[in-house]
Amino acid sequence: MRLGKRRWVLVVLVGLLALFLGFDLDRFLSLVAIKSSQADLQAWHAGQPVAAALIFFAGYVAVAALSLPGGGGDDHGSGRPVRPGLGRRPPPDRDQHRRPPCAGHLRWLVLQRALGVALEGPH
Repeated sequence: MRLGKRRWVLVVLVGLLALFLGFDLDRFLSLVAIKSSQADLQAWHAGQPVAAALIFFAGYVAVAALSLPGGGGDDHGSGRPVRPGLGRRPPPDRDQHRRPPCAGHLRWLVLQRALGVALEGPH
């Protein structure tokens, strides 16, 4: 019997829930347990501030390293695969030479759309 992707996800989630409840891990999510852990962490931080700072810094660097842009495998949403190491820039926007519309133009567009009629441009 072959299961689809959705069913595998459901089987894994149900399995994780069964393990969570079977090992009584919900005891760690109570307010009393969280407050106790917070007090223990603050006491450890007060006793070893350098180690706490280094561990925080290492965690910060690891998270920042894993969240670099372009990690999705394509070149900025263009659908083309990234060729690492070539330093290729994304293609320029075709409309980049156009200036954004001014506030008066935007008001004119909103009014035209609200009235549902074609108006002459604001000049």
